[in-house]
Amino acid sequence: MKIRLCKYIILVIFSAIVLGAEAAVNDYSKEHPLLFGIDMDYPPMEYIDENGKPSGYDVEFTNELMKRLGIPFTFSSNTWTNIAGDVIAGRVDLAMMVYSPYRKDSTNYSKAIFRLYYQVVYRKKDTCRYDIRNMTNKRVACMASRLALLV
Repeated sequence: MKIRLCKYIILVIFSAIVLGAEAAVNDYSKEHPLLFGIDMDYPPMEYIDENGKPSGYDVEFTNELMKRLGIPFTFSSNTWTNIAGDVIAGRVDLAMMVYSPYRKDSTNYSKAIFRLYYQVVYRKKDTCRYDIRNMTNKRVACMASRLALLV
């Protein structure tokens, strides 16, 4: 269920890109592909696998979407802290970022289709501050609340 929900959310986000991407079909070629910036360490969404290959849900959907649109593209991986700078400096053409007021004047955002929020709750006595990135090998309880429904 969670994987299907994640895939649906990503599909919705990428669908928003389609509107602007149709005009881009003729702007990119095999010699000059669209550069899609991804976070090299954000599994399961996007990451570089043990073979050095871009992987994750975002990568799977980007591959499928760009194939259907006929837009030649390639991935450019970087650390999350540098991705916004890559977009602003023109080193990459697209990246997935949550809206941020400090970037609003230097980047173009698509209209928000869906927002996903999460909270990680842990015991006060735990010395480690947990977030999504450092939950490896931890036991996690999840609460099902509002579900995204396909309408």
